[in-house]
Amino acid sequence: MQKYGAALLLLVVQQALAMPTGVAGQEIQFLLDKIASSQCRFERSGSWYDAPTAVDHLKMKLDKAGDQVRSADDFIQGVASKSYLSGKPYHLACPGAPVQESALWLRAALKQYRQKH
Repeated sequence: MQKYGAALLLLVVQQALAMPTGVAGQEIQFLLDKIASSQCRFERSGSWYDAPTAVDHLKMKLDKAGDQVRSADDFIQGVASKSYLSGKPYHLACPGAPVQESALWLRAALKQYRQKH
């Protein structure tokens, strides 16, 4: 049982280290939650994914980016807007809206969040 407790603690520490703290962490978490709760599909590298799969992918990229991401703007620019390998932009297809680059969608969501907070 102690083995599982240590593994859980390690996982929590890793998650805490991956996400910036303070306002930046709150804003990034808001953006991830916004994607997760949307009914949008997420396109990367020519394939379409549902929102939960997109969030998992972005969390993995955020974790790999480490302290290169210090703000929500860094997150959008360096993690959530394009493929690291191909450089091609990510896109979102949301019900009732035209397909758009993820960076535009995320910047609009962040702008609304900042106006309210």
